[in-house]
Amino acid sequence: MKALKKTILALAAVSAASAFAQEAPRSAYFLDGYSFRHELNPAFSGERNYVSIPALGNMNIGLFSNVGVNTFLFPIDNNQYKLTTFMSPTVSADEFLGKLKSFNHINTSNTVTILSAGFKAFKGYNTISIGARVEAGIGLPKDLFSFMKLG
Repeated sequence: MKALKKTILALAAVSAASAFAQEAPRSAYFLDGYSFRHELNPAFSGERNYVSIPALGNMNIGLFSNVGVNTFLFPIDNNQYKLTTFMSPTVSADEFLGKLKSFNHINTSNTVTILSAGFKAFKGYNTISIGARVEAGIGLPKDLFSFMKLG
């Protein structure tokens, strides 16, 4: 029995080695009944037991950038369309390139909880969670857009 306990403890330690903190919705920090509050601060314990639905229990999607949609879309006086892209001949190169930084970045951070449970036992509150996390980013220099617009 002791060997089984040691094996379970070793598996738990190995699976927690790649755990990340501070990646739940930031506004959830102030919600007392939020089941995944322990992801924001491990000192927060849950108020009640829970089991999450696979792949739908907790999903976070974040997009961070120093450029916005209004950098690439421009209003146009046309009866059929209201917007055009920066590649349109009606948009001047100075107008478009003036909105860009010398280095433009777009980053995304996505997490999904595949299976999770929280329960009160063993003289405390315990959580078990299996999830996936993807972080990706791209950096685009201003010269790339200058080449696209001016040739």
